[in-house]
Amino acid sequence: MTKVIILIFLVVILNSCKEKNTRKDEQVIITFHSIEDALKKPLQTLKLDLSGQELKYLTPSIDKLQNLIFLDLRNNKLDSLPESIGNLNDLLELDLSYNQIENLPKSIGSLKRLSMLDLENNSLKKLPSSIGSLTNLTKLYVSDNKLSIIPKSFCELNNLIELEMSDNKIKKLPSGFSELINLTLLDLSNNRLINLPDSIGDLKKLITLNLSHNTLNRLPKSINNFLKLTNFYLSENRLPETEIEKIRSYLPNCRIQLEPETLILFKEK
Repeated sequence: MTKVIILIFLVVILNSCKEKNTRKDEQVIITFHSIEDALKKPLQTLKLDLSGQELKYLTPSIDKLQNLIFLDLRNNKLDSLPESIGNLNDLLELDLSYNQIENLPKSIGSLKRLSMLDLENNSLKKLPSSIGSLTNLTKLYVSDNKLSIIPKSFCELNNLIELEMSDNKIKKLPSGFSELINLTLLDLSNNRLINLPDSIGDLKKLITLNLSHNTLNRLPKSINNFLKLTNFYLSENRLPETEIEKIRSYLPNCRIQLEPETLILFKEK
């Protein structure tokens, strides 16, 4: 009889624990829209949306939000970020698009869990070498900046799936660019690329590749490794007809866009 009572007691305790965990998992994430309100409940703040508030300054106290997972700062007037932003160890998504940021703090490389970083439409002239430490990044958007050089450390981001770098001043890809082997989407349109390294063919998972509006006059034969490529944008380059025919023979099942495109939207947010 005693054993039965003990068994029933254990079952009750286990069910109680399960119910508590279920309630915790189902807890609704509250989005804070004010840094002041968020700092009043720092440990409860998981999502902070400060977009479109014309912010010119981000308080260094942002690092008190130690459980922050999502931070949205798009459409403001920020020209810099505090070093303390690198202390947000749990951050998964960071949206800094449509600001006036000229430089990123070195501490950005400390955001080890970051999976999405949006820097589109800023005034960045270079990326810090520490960006190579963001090895969990799967999506990186840096279009519409003033980048001319891609740091070598960038090639360590080998978990990237989507990379958009259009509308910059990039003339050359670093030699290790082919190490980004998980890319399925790559947008390098509206840059100043003259050629591509032969190793570009190592990006065998590419589905969409946009090289339009550059100054390319040839492509390496290794592009015939793009067996999964379905959309290839090449308009507004300097490719002769003979080169175009070669490309078509290399990629017979790919849709090759040679006319100026009216609208291409890749990023989904």
